[in-house]
Amino acid sequence: MTALRRAVLEWYEPRRFAYPWRSEGLDAILTDLDAPGGGFTHWIVFGIPGSTSSLAQGSVPQGAKEGTNDFGKVGYGGPCPPAGRAHRYRFTLYGLRTARGDQIQTGASLADVIGAIRCCIQSQGTLTGTYAR
Repeated sequence: MTALRRAVLEWYEPRRFAYPWRSEGLDAILTDLDAPGGGFTHWIVFGIPGSTSSLAQGSVPQGAKEGTNDFGKVGYGGPCPPAGRAHRYRFTLYGLRTARGDQIQTGASLADVIGAIRCCIQSQGTLTGTYAR
């Protein structure tokens, strides 16, 4: 059996003189862009405190919650593309001007999370990597 691994992500917000606001909350989403039928969500983390600067391997920051991935489970589901061509996996980090995590329940769907944060997104960053078996 293969153990599922989580990537370690680190980020920073540019200096205040170039970027005058600070995110009050952060949300992160991991999507397989090449899954059959379109994007497949592997991980949804929301309600991350704005002072957070990384997602440590195997953990969720204190106060954050996880949504339901496309495996139908709350939490992380590792990459598992079919053998052959590599799949692209995209981490998207949203910076929110207003924290929204307390308004979203653990286990929320991707549509529910995006619907709740759409009004408050002030920044967004992405990192795309590939994985093949």
